[in-house]
Amino acid sequence: MYDCYLVTEAECTMAEGWWQDGVESCDPNPCPYRRVCCVEFSCLVLFSTECDDAGGMWYSDLRTCEGEPCGNLPVEQTDWGTLKILFE
Repeated sequence: MYDCYLVTEAECTMAEGWWQDGVESCDPNPCPYRRVCCVEFSCLVLFSTECDDAGGMWYSDLRTCEGEPCGNLPVEQTDWGTLKILFE
């Protein structure tokens, strides 16, 4: 869970948090549990249920998409002749 702070929406945005309108108390902690979700090679920060709905792989230990945790796009090996034909 994330920590809960009672701040204004502007302060929350500046702190890169998730604003929840109407929350008046941090007890119990209303903060979301969003983590990295890899959908194919795209990295998103979602709830586990959203990740499941998107058909992705949810990583509960990763909070951000820094460092490309979902990998790079697949590379298809080809030869120089094929590349020349593609770009003629």
